[in-house]
Amino acid sequence: MSNEIIKYHNDINLIDLNFFSQRELDFLISCFWYLKENEKLRAEISFYDLKEKLKIERIGNTREIAISFAKKIKRIVETYEFIDENNHKITLIGNIFNTVKIDETEEVLILQIDEDFEYLFNKLVNNYTKFELEEFVRINGKYSKILYKFLKQYKLTGYFKISIEQFRELFGVPSSYKNSHISERIINPSIEELKDIFYNLNCKKIRKKRKITHLEFIFLPQTKNGDYDIYK
Repeated sequence: MSNEIIKYHNDINLIDLNFFSQRELDFLISCFWYLKENEKLRAEISFYDLKEKLKIERIGNTREIAISFAKKIKRIVETYEFIDENNHKITLIGNIFNTVKIDETEEVLILQIDEDFEYLFNKLVNNYTKFELEEFVRINGKYSKILYKFLKQYKLTGYFKISIEQFRELFGVPSSYKNSHISERIINPSIEELKDIFYNLNCKKIRKKRKITHLEFIFLPQTKNGDYDIYK
């Protein structure tokens, strides 16, 4: 896999993607690479290319993941708020993808982005998240991958704060989990998985009247390139 850089608007990090499996998240993020700065808003992606990028053993496995992925795409319906080129405040409700097509004969996945969501992938100057696809694919665990995206968004500051309610929603925390379960089964394993990418990574729980209201993730800030050259 070459050094492919993923880049998208930060709004994508606020989309609930917890219904995707770990492999399907890899699949989705790799699709973002094909859609980056794509003026046609359309991508034809061969199963073979995805197999190589994601290090999937067989084409048959790639096909199965593509079909499962396509069936779940319709669930990505979100509300977005942004300022357009005319300085108008816009609230947009819809699905990023208006076409998801699988050609099993040609072994190709075809994606078409709704033009209203072009801003998520094109002409990005500010408010974007950027990271290496290869690094993302290497990460083990769905929760770790979701946390990784947020930490990359805030890599310049080394500080990411989120309410416990939003954490539960965006990470797909089972309703049966108590806060202690979140630490044991989600936060601690994710920090262990990501500690070699985000130096000195730790999580602080913010309480109000003994009740946890927010989580703060703190780590050594990175440069725009995602490294620590500034400290050398």
